Amino acid sequence: MAARVLLVITALLSACAIPQSHSGFSIASTNEAGERIEFASTEDLMVSGLVTEALSYANASRFFDAEIRLRRALYLKPSNDAVAYNLAVVLSQSGQTEEAQVIIEGLVQRHPTNPNYRLALAEIYRLEGRPGDAIETLKELFWSLKRNNNIPRAVGVARSISNIAFGMGNEQEALCYSYEALSLSPSPPEVAAHARVLLGLNYFVQVEEFMTSQPAAAQSALGYHYRALARYALGSFEKALEVEQIAVTRGLESPDRLSEFNSAWWLMKAKVPPQKEESEEVRERYQEMQSEVHEFAEKQSYELVVWPAALRAELQAVTLKVDE
Repeated sequence: MAARVLLVITALLSACAIPQSHSGFSIASTNEAGERIEFASTEDLMVSGLVTEALSYANASRFFDAEIRLRRALYLKPSNDAVAYNLAVVLSQSGQTEEAQVIIEGLVQRHPTNPNYRLALAEIYRLEGRPGDAIETLKELFWSLKRNNNIPRAVGVARSISNIAFGMGNEQEALCYSYEALSLSPSPPEVAAHARVLLGLNYFVQVEEFMTSQPAAAQSALGYHYRALARYALGSFEKALEVEQIAVTRGLESPDRLSEFNSAWWLMKAKVPPQKEESEEVRERYQEMQSEVHEFAEKQSYELVVWPAALRAELQAVTLKVDE
């Protein structure tokens, strides 16, 4: 997992750390009477610098360096919940989930309505291999957010529940919370996410029917890609290739998925004999893409979990052939 971007601690952060030679410095001004007004103590500025450095290290996945600085900041400001939260996130990312859990549970007790703390606790449970506890924590948060009409956050939590349930093989729960997310936000990204769940559960006919009922999302690059995967699984290879070609053409809408679109197209094309003589340019492009397909397979993309078994088998066969 990519490193989580830590929360910016707006009350403390400044642009840079305080130089050691200026250890006695503090930001101040004077009022009309000439009295000195302190805006930030030296201690606040030191904490600010430590946290700024920690954020930079954490975003570069240098968790040990981030941890050291956050521990120093927490020593200086032991009651600062934002620093404690960021320390817990760094600890969980570096595998120190037990200590992270203790910190987050304390934050949840003090601030039971803060969604960030409950999300962090659920993530720790997931990292510890306790998906059931993660789901229960997220469910409590979801219904709380929904009651308070915090729809954007509720949608994200529902989608997380669906994803974890899918990984556990809990089909009904995965579908239930995917529908919850979709009903709260019937946007193209949520339509695509729901189609992805249907694909992963091998509901191929339902994918086609569902996407037909969602014309705007169906015409996105992801919409075409998921429909192509469903058609391939149903044995409609020519139709699958035709639709995947559109996904490739519109791939710049989802540049991070273009390699996946290209790989699926390449595999589908190998399944369908050309209907007419192809140009030299097309044949050369087809040959060049073989290395891209191999690279995609080596990445073991998480998205492969929703590919039809037959197409995954084709990808594996191509990879083995290249290795030989």
